[in-house]
Amino acid sequence: MESATGLSRSLLLMSVTESFITYGVGQIISGVMGDKYSQKKLISLGFVMTIVMNLIIPLCISPYQMLVVWCINGFAQSFMWPPLVKIMTTYMSAKNIKEEH
Repeated sequence: MESATGLSRSLLLMSVTESFITYGVGQIISGVMGDKYSQKKLISLGFVMTIVMNLIIPLCISPYQMLVVWCINGFAQSFMWPPLVKIMTTYMSAKNIKEEH
């Protein structure tokens, strides 16, 4: 990415680091929202937001635009995992889980 964008490694790593931070914060928010709202809707929202951010990232011309897009992407991706885990624990019995392993 350094050679493709001409940006320094530290600027690029800033975007990745902030993405991880927003992902972690989003996990907490998504977990709470998953208890109140439909898991399918949260997963769909996460997928759509991630798709949009992945389409926007090549259009970013500054590292700060990349930072914003990657943070939103990290937050969006966090909306998928807690609802998926809740769906799996709700619909899979302990017996089915043991048989899979």
